[in-house]
Amino acid sequence: MGVGAMNRVEALKRLRECLAGRGRIILGAHFRAELKAENLAIVDAWRVLGHGHIYTPPEFDVAYGDWKYRVEGPTPDGVALAIVFCFKEIDRVFVITCFSISKRRQVAVRLGGNDGNRRVR
Repeated sequence: MGVGAMNRVEALKRLRECLAGRGRIILGAHFRAELKAENLAIVDAWRVLGHGHIYTPPEFDVAYGDWKYRVEGPTPDGVALAIVFCFKEIDRVFVITCFSISKRRQVAVRLGGNDGNRRVR
């Protein structure tokens, strides 16, 4: 079982502490595969983890018993990237996946779904 839910400010603070060496960051296989599929490098992800923002509340993952957070921000090349992670322990972050926000919106609009700016009924 993972760590209990944190607010966005606390989760970002704990994430940054792990990035600063006061904890561990574990990059999952799915995350690494998605990063490669997006044609991005670890340094791009590190930039988003270190400088991005959490805009949405955490979501509980019933299958794994963890609270998942999504940090969003630009890579050094300006790609809007979202990275999903959870805390396995207060000082151990597991990075689950990543995706390009602009690509996801383009697909959603093309399929008639929510582009992040429109309300879906």
